[in-house]
Amino acid sequence: MKKIITVGLFNLLLLNSLIATDNQNLVIRTESGDSIVMEIVPEESFSDVVERIKTALAVHDAEAGIEQIETAPQEIVVNYMAAPSEFVLYAAKSNASAQRSYWKEVAPQEKEVISYICRTLSKESLRKLLSLKKKLKDTGDKVEHLHPLRFAMCIWSDEELKACAAQIQDRGWVWGEFANGLTTSLEKENNAGNLTQAQIDHFAATVHIDSMVITPILKEKRWKDFVKTLIKLVPRKGSTGRYDA
Repeated sequence: MKKIITVGLFNLLLLNSLIATDNQNLVIRTESGDSIVMEIVPEESFSDVVERIKTALAVHDAEAGIEQIETAPQEIVVNYMAAPSEFVLYAAKSNASAQRSYWKEVAPQEKEVISYICRTLSKESLRKLLSLKKKLKDTGDKVEHLHPLRFAMCIWSDEELKACAAQIQDRGWVWGEFANGLTTSLEKENNAGNLTQAQIDHFAATVHIDSMVITPILKEKRWKDFVKTLIKLVPRKGSTGRYDA
């Protein structure tokens, strides 16, 4: 079971039904990869649990010497996986005005934009792409706010878009521009401290690639190798040639 829940500090979402009927351990994975273990009980509402998560994260950040940004309302974004004996959460505090949030899911209209870009780059003639260059740039600006790993997740969790990425790789300057867009974005978020182990682990689990394979590539800032590795190693389902044209 997997869900994304966004909880604004001034607008807590009450989801009492989320709490299990039996006592369970709550394992919080912070953005730095640390673990915080809490016990939850059936009597607690979801808002109570969220408050405890907020407190635990604040204590963790204080002990780790992480500066708190208070210039805009913050949010806690929680992704959890429920196992028989515990919840495992990836929790992060983010400032939407300061950086792109990995923990915010891609909206349907944003996925449509990414799909259009990938299909166009993989299927249109090189001459046609030259005439579409400005339109593609303007279209890409609509998803510039997305975290690069979320952008990549959108591609490598969709069978057709996986095929599109593989086709783009064989298209010379088209591949160069596509890869450069991702690598520039990855470099920017890495420099901002917004490319964490918790994000990498969650991304890897979602697209079904070994985190141990992509982690050193990302830590060494081999951005284009990261994209090539996704094309090569992320598994494709069904007939792998059905989108190849």
